Amino acid sequence: IEQYTTNSIKEPTQRTIMTDVYDDLGLYYLTQKHMDKAEAAFKQALDVRIESIGDTHPTVAYSYSNFALLYLEKQDAKNCITMCDMAVATYQQCRNNQSDLAFADVYTTRAQCHESQRQYDEALTWYFKALELRRIRGETTEPATAESLHQISKVY
Repeated sequence: IEQYTTNSIKEPTQRTIMTDVYDDLGLYYLTQKHMDKAEAAFKQALDVRIESIGDTHPTVAYSYSNFALLYLEKQDAKNCITMCDMAVATYQQCRNNQSDLAFADVYTTRAQCHESQRQYDEALTWYFKALELRRIRGETTEPATAESLHQISKVY
């Protein structure tokens, strides 16, 4: 990361790569249950993105969705839903066909948040939204579609 930071002074595209590294690091920390380290890495990625490309870019929405995953893991439903809403709003501002599957991922995270709060009807609403996007924009044989069906079956 330090090398990307140094290189980004000469080559601005290195900043983009650096944010991807921060995201990957944050996701790794999340899997290891190092919540503070994950949050710091996600914050660094988000801050650099907003500074370098503005706040209406798909990668900014991706940063918000990573924060949603963090808050889901921390069982902080309020912040999880807030971050999901921010991710969706940002994806909508820069909407393109590639964003549709990203919407599905955010919808799944939001559904999981509701499910963790035992709000099963609300969870199903979001799981079905995710499934619909995956069926329309993805392939019906895509593993994410099977994942959506699995998540729905668990609620029932």
